[in-house]
Amino acid sequence: MLVVEQDGRLLLGDPAAPLRLAAPSGFLTYRGVGYRGALSVEDGPAGLLLVNTVDLEEYLASVVGAEMPAAWPREALRAQAVAARTYLLARRPLNGNVRYDICATERCQVYRGLGSEAASTRQAVRDTEGEVLTYHDRLINALYSTNSGGVTEAAEHVFGASAPYLRSVASPGDADAAVFRWTRELRAEELLAALNAERVGALRGVAVPARSPTGRAATLRLDGVYGSVEVPATTARSALGLRSTMFWPTFQPAATIVVSAGDLAARQATRPAGGRRVGLLAEERPRSAAEARALDAYWVYALPPRVQLDGRGWGHGVGMSQWGARGMALAGATYRAILAHYYSGTTLRADYGG
Repeated sequence: MLVVEQDGRLLLGDPAAPLRLAAPSGFLTYRGVGYRGALSVEDGPAGLLLVNTVDLEEYLASVVGAEMPAAWPREALRAQAVAARTYLLARRPLNGNVRYDICATERCQVYRGLGSEAASTRQAVRDTEGEVLTYHDRLINALYSTNSGGVTEAAEHVFGASAPYLRSVASPGDADAAVFRWTRELRAEELLAALNAERVGALRGVAVPARSPTGRAATLRLDGVYGSVEVPATTARSALGLRSTMFWPTFQPAATIVVSAGDLAARQATRPAGGRRVGLLAEERPRSAAEARALDAYWVYALPPRVQLDGRGWGHGVGMSQWGARGMALAGATYRAILAHYYSGTTLRADYGG
């Protein structure tokens, strides 16, 4: 490992020791992104491990901007700051990795250094400095997600363990989310492969045998010619790339459809999703939409068996909904009211939890 001195001299460092970097300007740049504090680089299990040592409140200014648009209402940003601060401080003692306190991805909470800071996020952090949520004098697990599909979920229906402050509550602001309703369509063979369920044979149907009180799927059942298998909805969500577990599946058997070539040409349409074009039913190929209509030509498409999943929400749906917080803020709620709504029975303290 080489360490570059400011005067340009190269010194050989201990290859087993982490390389720690700090800058007089107050931030360092790595791959085009600025970071406050110091950076250390060391060998990790999957390559180089980059760790940013940064002040807690400065860290939060980045997290708030990475987790929530900086242009959102001030009270929503303040609520996000408190939730993120509480989440970090509650989870830090539980972190089994001695090299860092928390990861920087969606698996924990997103951190992008200076790249996600803004004046509004820094102000939201200053306005709530030191404030955390507790339940019976203990920091809570302040979970949150993008939008809960109109109603949040009780913790036990997603994570298996209940928490008295993570109950199901209405979240009407979710309806304004950019992704409130969504649809995912997969070929039957794709779905079976993704869920490692090819043993059921050719797919004949899909169903959700059980749901939580809010309508989220508990399991997804796959019915094939050789039998059936049930997959946990959380597993299906991860394997199939679904936004949430609030989904309704529909099995669509193989089909052949006929589409007017004239309509396709006129609309500059593409072939149906998953379809395989079989042929054009006309004596000669049309050169224009008008010719296609005159020839009464049609394309024939063969569609394989497929499954359509229609859903709502984005994320696990437990705790604060970020779009719900936005909706409450736009309606005049303070960040204290937002936090009290999504984290039932909690206390807001300004001492970092003691």
